[in-house]
Amino acid sequence: MFKWFQQRKQDQAKLTRAYDVGQRIVQQFEGELEAQIDRYELVFDEFIVMLQTELNRCLLPGKVPTLIDANIRFHVFLENIDKLHDKMVEDLTSALSSWFEIDNDFSEEFDRVIRLKAQDFRKGLVETGLERFTEMQYALQIADDEWRAENPDLPARYPRKTER
Repeated sequence: MFKWFQQRKQDQAKLTRAYDVGQRIVQQFEGELEAQIDRYELVFDEFIVMLQTELNRCLLPGKVPTLIDANIRFHVFLENIDKLHDKMVEDLTSALSSWFEIDNDFSEEFDRVIRLKAQDFRKGLVETGLERFTEMQYALQIADDEWRAENPDLPARYPRKTER
């Protein structure tokens, strides 16, 4: 009479074990993924130092107005971040390739998590770079004003947005 109850209890135990195994797999994968991402922290710092160096170079008189030069250099920084993001996804996928052999259902989830983590890294790099750029706006504006004063014949070629 209670055979169905015993069967249900066994099924519940199997589900609980499967859930626990799945949780351990996910935790192990996330641990390895975080270890791989930690390797990129030096790259993060290098990108920010390179951006700061480029923005500092803009403060020296050049062939174009300082703000235009700074905007170009910042856009190059953003393009390089996009390239880094793509390389990061590729490297992480390669480094964690053994996890993709577990099961096709897990593979899709692992790929999604890798892409999300790489996107978070990219977002942090963009935000930090934008903070640096914003912090330098006052100095860049002063340098731009000085450039325009020293090159009175050239500003017409490079009007400010408010001058158009």
